[in-house]
Amino acid sequence: AGAVCLFDEPARRRDPEWTAKNTGVDGGRRTDTGPLTRTAPAPDYKTLAWHGHRVAWWETRQHEAGVPSLLLLHGFPSSSRDWHHVASVLAGRVRVVGFDFLGYGRSAKTGDATYSVFAQADLTAYVIDELCGGGAMVVGHDVGGIVLQDLLDRDLSLTHGRISQACFVNSSVYSALYKPTRAQKLLTIPVLGQLIGHE
Repeated sequence: AGAVCLFDEPARRRDPEWTAKNTGVDGGRRTDTGPLTRTAPAPDYKTLAWHGHRVAWWETRQHEAGVPSLLLLHGFPSSSRDWHHVASVLAGRVRVVGFDFLGYGRSAKTGDATYSVFAQADLTAYVIDELCGGGAMVVGHDVGGIVLQDLLDRDLSLTHGRISQACFVNSSVYSALYKPTRAQKLLTIPVLGQLIGHE
């Protein structure tokens, strides 16, 4: 497991003062030495409608000018719940937003929805536009990274892209190399997957 982060502002990465202030890391040492717990309180979930489907989402604070939004994309077969702890650690620095892809977590699971990566990317673009003021830093874990790749590909054709920074965590950068686990394959079986994956 690992992370590959892409930044469009390389000058900031070379500025040790900015790095220490905004990441909690100073010369490789953590500067935010507060306690890190394995559990974090669940944020208040809200819903938004997308093509007639209910999408569950949460935020650590309301959108405000000057405070960047960090959008966290979950993996398969999980939900945005995986990010609650991360959100609680980062909430003092940025506005953190998470949502459950369609068919996952608390979002709608209906027979008339499309659950492809491309549909999830359409949904993510909508979330960025509606909840993040049209732009965000985005972290994609697992299948969330594949969705993020599609969004980055779309952004290349735009004058002003939606994504200011991108980070891939334990994600298949090359879809041909993706090898789902046995448990992940079981979750794709309609009835069995619904029983196992029920949150």
